Amino acid sequence: MPIILPWELHHTNIFNAWGICSFMNPIEKVTGPCLILAGAGTGKTYAIVEKIKHLIKNKIYPAKRIVCITFSNEAANNLLLRVQKSLEENEFPIVRTFHGFSADLLRKYGDKIGISKDFKILEPEQAMVVFNRNFKVNPLNCRRYTSTIGTAKDLGIKLEDFQGFLTNSLLKYDGVDLEKRLENLNFELQTLHLKKEFWKKKELISELKKIKKILDIKKFALAWNAYEKLKQKGNYQDYSDLNKNALVLLEKFPEIANDFDYFVVDEFQDTNKVQLELLINLVPHKNISVVGDMNQSIYRFRGAYKENLNLFKNAFSVSEGDFFELSKSRRSSDKVLRTSHKLILNNYQNKAECFLVESFDNREGEDIRVFELKNAREEARKVVEIIQDEIKKVPLEEICVIFRTHQYGRIIKKALEQAGIKYCAVSKASLMKQKSVKTAHDYLVILNKLKKKERGGEQAWWDLIYRLDFQQSDLIKIGKVIKDFSRKAYEKKTENERLNGKEILSVYLFNNLDKLELSSAGKSAAKILIEKIKLMLGFLDKPISELLQEVYRISGLTDAQRTYENKEEILNLNKFYETAKAHETLYDSDLANFLYYLEVLQALEIEIDAAKLEENGVRLMTSHATKGLEYKTVIITNMAQGRFPIERYTSPNLIPTALLPEVKDEIKGLNEEEKEEFVMNYEKRNQMLEERRLAYVSFTRTKERLILTFAGEYSSKKALPSIFLNEIAYKENPDIIFEADFEEKSAEQQTEIKDSLEFSKVLGSNNFNELLEQMVSESEKAKEKKKEHKRFSPSALLLFNSCQKEFEYKYIYNMPERKTISWEAMRLGSFVHAVLEKGVCSRFKRAEDFLQIAREMSAEEEWGGVEISEAETLIRVFFERNKYKYNEKSRTEEFLPLTLAGLNFIGFADRIDFSDNGVEIIDYKTGKAYIPPRERDLQLGFYALAAQEKYGRVRKVILDMLRQDKPLEFEIDESGNAVCASSKFIEGFNIYEVEQELIDTAKAIQEAYKKGFKPCPIEKNCDFCNEYVYGP
Repeated sequence: MPIILPWELHHTNIFNAWGICSFMNPIEKVTGPCLILAGAGTGKTYAIVEKIKHLIKNKIYPAKRIVCITFSNEAANNLLLRVQKSLEENEFPIVRTFHGFSADLLRKYGDKIGISKDFKILEPEQAMVVFNRNFKVNPLNCRRYTSTIGTAKDLGIKLEDFQGFLTNSLLKYDGVDLEKRLENLNFELQTLHLKKEFWKKKELISELKKIKKILDIKKFALAWNAYEKLKQKGNYQDYSDLNKNALVLLEKFPEIANDFDYFVVDEFQDTNKVQLELLINLVPHKNISVVGDMNQSIYRFRGAYKENLNLFKNAFSVSEGDFFELSKSRRSSDKVLRTSHKLILNNYQNKAECFLVESFDNREGEDIRVFELKNAREEARKVVEIIQDEIKKVPLEEICVIFRTHQYGRIIKKALEQAGIKYCAVSKASLMKQKSVKTAHDYLVILNKLKKKERGGEQAWWDLIYRLDFQQSDLIKIGKVIKDFSRKAYEKKTENERLNGKEILSVYLFNNLDKLELSSAGKSAAKILIEKIKLMLGFLDKPISELLQEVYRISGLTDAQRTYENKEEILNLNKFYETAKAHETLYDSDLANFLYYLEVLQALEIEIDAAKLEENGVRLMTSHATKGLEYKTVIITNMAQGRFPIERYTSPNLIPTALLPEVKDEIKGLNEEEKEEFVMNYEKRNQMLEERRLAYVSFTRTKERLILTFAGEYSSKKALPSIFLNEIAYKENPDIIFEADFEEKSAEQQTEIKDSLEFSKVLGSNNFNELLEQMVSESEKAKEKKKEHKRFSPSALLLFNSCQKEFEYKYIYNMPERKTISWEAMRLGSFVHAVLEKGVCSRFKRAEDFLQIAREMSAEEEWGGVEISEAETLIRVFFERNKYKYNEKSRTEEFLPLTLAGLNFIGFADRIDFSDNGVEIIDYKTGKAYIPPRERDLQLGFYALAAQEKYGRVRKVILDMLRQDKPLEFEIDESGNAVCASSKFIEGFNIYEVEQELIDTAKAIQEAYKKGFKPCPIEKNCDFCNEYVYGP
């Protein structure tokens, strides 16, 4: 009996020239290849289930010899569940992901090619840790190396290919020490302005790029080689190995393919090159169905290979009778489908290749609505208004708000919270940013510092006290103790003092925290905290997982009532425990090593996903997360150029252009610069194609209503409508209603500013009245203290302008400096500054003298771990630029006080030189980062104003950026105009305008001391406010 399908089938005309015609149903086609292109919502999964049912129920092939491959474990589980429900038989097909299926093959037959059947799988995040922990690769390169290896293997590029490329590249540099050559070229570039040989710059930069690329690939190839050896020794397979080695296995032992009779592949458009080759070897009989939609190929960044469709047709000899289109959607209306088609047509050179998907019941549907708003806050307001109207018609769970990246969703979440609308953010939160986990981690850090009598731990103590029952005034006092103690401790150098714990912060606080002059409630909280830590110390000899359980028990973290939030906290604590157990399995059970492992994860920006309970409410998610889902109402936000589509392009990996299978034939005969330009344009073009497909996926998630929104301004910057809006003719399209809403109805979203950091801590206390009275009293004292006169530094003013709350926590609550991924770069900068100060003060006249003092200082404990070779390069550049400038009159680290409008300012100039022409101020910069003009002008302007008051007229201020090709020198005229003498393209400033900005900012700080410090607007996406104000 023929099968009746709920969609209409169309044969494409691309095979007409072959003179072949067939009208067989794709479900009934059980031999040979079957290629099904399924438009969005046309029943792709239904087709797969029906095909499997047909094969099994009609006993065409045994269930256990049928393989269905999907792209995620979730998709595999859902598909298997659907198949099981539709079959009465007890035997079911094999349903796996590509990686899962390959792993099964290797566990069964891997010993044939020397792979142990009990191998362990190394996930990408673990691979990054291996590069950092075992091979000391810097954090940024760890991600790049892991990505490059994965992509290379997916494209069939081997380590030997990289090594061959290197051999050829090094031929022209035979006998040249490239490391030394690179150092010399950098030095020449950074001192070129002194010789005024500017015509050499282009040539120098070109050679620098070539050599740096060769050295980068050389370092990568060495690391890759070591990585493969480590995996082999540890019996590991990474994700890319699974497919690659399964392919090697099948190529050597093709008879293994006889284990299987039929293959079905879902989401074929997302397969990579190796996966296609794997299928070719698995299916010599050509009994295969592949289902996909090339318009929904949105995983190119994961290695999806755009040529796979054509390669599949050739490899499996696909004829017209093997090719089917599902073009009737049971999801979206014709208005949505026509508009989506209009958008995706822009991805096709031959428009006839893109078939139109239509509604199966000829449903026209509602008009698409497009709203233009004034700014991001108004856009969020409009989204809330739309949802408030929609919930009268559909359940909350049938409404989905889509944004291109997670950070764009924060302002919408806040607006929904203020409107009292429940939502479920389908995004991954960081486990290590959850309050309960941070508390447990802080205890572990403190225990380790006490055990080893080590310096540090400032952040752990401060965070722990911040989250426990300490009032604002206590936090200020303890923060100041931590700050002052740490500064004094680092001035002590003797080993005896360190061993006796006299300079160890954790030892000091453990012995003295409850003896500080705190409020009575603070003293009580301090005693309880110290008693808990004493109890925990008794379990330090336990493995980390057991110690962690004791920390949970003693701290009371697992004693909370089982409310919804507490259940999520317990799940997160369990996940942290599992992380510790996994560390014991992979590495060891030592506390210090586990903490180091967590530091590595942070440095590598690897997030462990927090636990998440299923919630009711409006769905908020990124475009990528919506794949395969559908909702009655879909609202796509941030449809502005630069936001959707994203326009930033960065080279994703280290694969040389000449090795890329997609382009290697096209770049033959091009020189290096032409190749680089070709690949850049090629990647930009393909990125835009993928962004357009992502928009197409987003559009076609709707069952009933599609609404698009964008604003004319984001983060105080003008924005234009997305090119995708122009491509669907959003103002002229008869299927679209466009409305410009430029009203400002929403007040800036404010977070209540409290004097006490944690007023809620008091609410649950038994002695509420006593604590409240004391807190009010302490708060009044704190306010009086806040009104005390302050001295303002340029860095403090810049921090206030950047984030008022971070200023508050640093300067009022004495929050310690947090370590970031750039911490080592900051230490290097401090080291170089210290060397230059000593050298100039000592009147050194040779570069070697500076280098010698650097080598001596690097041996000191304070500077342990500083990259001395990198420091030496910066010191050489400094000396060449400044050797004729400093003299016996020069001053270093000069204290510069300044009083303006009754306000006191302070700063320290790196160096001041004196000559007959006047005063010159030099500020050293050792970082690579771009310095925003406002920050640069405020700092240099302050130095000029302060030095002028102390030494007379300042003639020049210099920003000596030691990593850049030249310093920025600003000559100051009598009117205070600072004109850049280094480049006509750099805009100058006026020191008296800077003076007014100093006064205005300082007054704003004083006002904030009285009225409270405001958090950054939610749309700014400030990292500090996200963590400490709005929540992770």
